[in-house]
Amino acid sequence: MTVPFVFVGAVLSSRECRLLRNAASVAGWETATILRGSKPVLNKRVRNARVSRLEAPSNEISAIIEKIISTARCISDSAFNISITQPEVVLRIVRYETGGKYKWHIDHGRGIAARRKISIVVQLSAEKEYTGGGLLIRARGGTCEAPKLQGTVIVFPSKRTVHALQPLSSGIRYSGVLWLSHPTKQNR
Repeated sequence: MTVPFVFVGAVLSSRECRLLRNAASVAGWETATILRGSKPVLNKRVRNARVSRLEAPSNEISAIIEKIISTARCISDSAFNISITQPEVVLRIVRYETGGKYKWHIDHGRGIAARRKISIVVQLSAEKEYTGGGLLIRARGGTCEAPKLQGTVIVFPSKRTVHALQPLSSGIRYSGVLWLSHPTKQNR
């Protein structure tokens, strides 16, 4: 049996986390959606957050994204025995404010979500910047909370890992989200 998730602390420095947050602010924020089938749907009772897509990043941001992908690929190969030949490279920065949350879900589904193999969450906020907002992962009959150390990368299989973000009690929590996918596989 493989492990349910793996985290590596302090993959990114506080400076790198700040650069990603700043790039997201420049790119702009939109209300986060969920997928219903293969269509994006707004449902704040399930997911209450803002998201920014870093689609054409600078060289410095691209190097940070590559650092995240490299870490996740190593984990994917060794911990989950899932090899990824060509990762998706659009990093999404998610901003949760007081009351922000994401109920229990998996990152796999129809359409583009059918190609997701590995989910990556990067902790971009320092723990002192917010209260609540823990990333919970269901594992082996229980629930684990991912570390809140800034710069930590959390990696897990998209298809089988049920996870949620607890409601934020105060402050702002930023995280990066990326998936390692098989882009050539037909959607189902």
